[in-house]
Amino acid sequence: MAPALFWLIALAGLVALRWPAGTPGGRMALRCRAIVRIRVTETVWTLGYLAVVLLARWDFALLGSPSATWAGVLLAALGSVLVAWAKIHLRGNFSVTLGVREGHQLIATGPYAWIRHPIYTGFLLLFAGGALVHDSGATLVFLFLPFCVLFYWQSWEEEKLLEERFGDEYRRYRAATGRLLPWRASHG
Repeated sequence: MAPALFWLIALAGLVALRWPAGTPGGRMALRCRAIVRIRVTETVWTLGYLAVVLLARWDFALLGSPSATWAGVLLAALGSVLVAWAKIHLRGNFSVTLGVREGHQLIATGPYAWIRHPIYTGFLLLFAGGALVHDSGATLVFLFLPFCVLFYWQSWEEEKLLEERFGDEYRRYRAATGRLLPWRASHG
């Protein structure tokens, strides 16, 4: 039951990401030059993971306990909710191509009040949850850990664009929030 529930939750997160959340804010004013390298690297890692787990059938157990399985379902649910919540707050500012649109707004509400890249965090929670639900060390090693690095790289590229567009406003926001983990600086 837990694996089926996990896949329903993961599907909900993907649907939330692709669901239209508002009219795009205009044509792209700034684009990430590294997007092709990032997407190719993500695709290669994902295919490598699938080759290891599905074709080579190589895996190793993580914890193997029912409580870890249900903790994985909970992590996946939190991740899926975070993806949906973040996408709703971005509205028309969302772009899979990593860019800043004309009329782009700096969003600092909802999950963005604590995390600068909550969609990436949501997917990492989904990956970690999947590793626990399926008791899969290969998922942890070949999907979760590489995507921690990939999402860090992607967020670094994205933040360069946001800093170029918003300047000091973005630098203040960056100082007050965590990149992938929740954090909020006190504003004395």
